[in-house]
Amino acid sequence: VRIEYEIFKQGTLDGLCGVYSIRNSVPIINKLSMENSQVLYDDIISYLDSTKNLSRMIHWRIEYQCHGGGDE
Repeated sequence: VRIEYEIFKQGTLDGLCGVYSIRNSVPIINKLSMENSQVLYDDIISYLDSTKNLSRMIHWRIEYQCHGGGDE
């Protein structure tokens, strides 16, 4: 019996590609340490959560993916 699994790419389910892009590029541009770049990521996620946008972004992306939106 062969079981097939769908492999999701980064951002396929959560809609946070922009956050990942910032997290990955700002440390290079500004020569941030890994610790400081993690603080930046945590701050962005905390901000999105405090403004209720984190759950909105995740919910929107899951709905989009489930209704055939596919990759952008």
